[in-house]
Amino acid sequence: MLTTNGEKLAAAQKIQAGMLRKERELDDARREVELTVETKVAFAAVRDKAKLDVEDSFKAEVAESSCHLLG
Repeated sequence: MLTTNGEKLAAAQKIQAGMLRKERELDDARREVELTVETKVAFAAVRDKAKLDVEDSFKAEVAESSCHLLG
């Protein structure tokens, strides 16, 4: 009976260790997804700002050219 209890304990500990490992893997995957989303959001903000900067620069050049042509 002692062997059976010891075997059951060992099996339960092995299962518990496997569950903890899977839980850590899931947490790692969750953090990776969050980081990917944060990175994409940050890149989108930078891209949008750059686009606005280019548009503003282009508008300024067009306005300056118009002034030279009309002036």
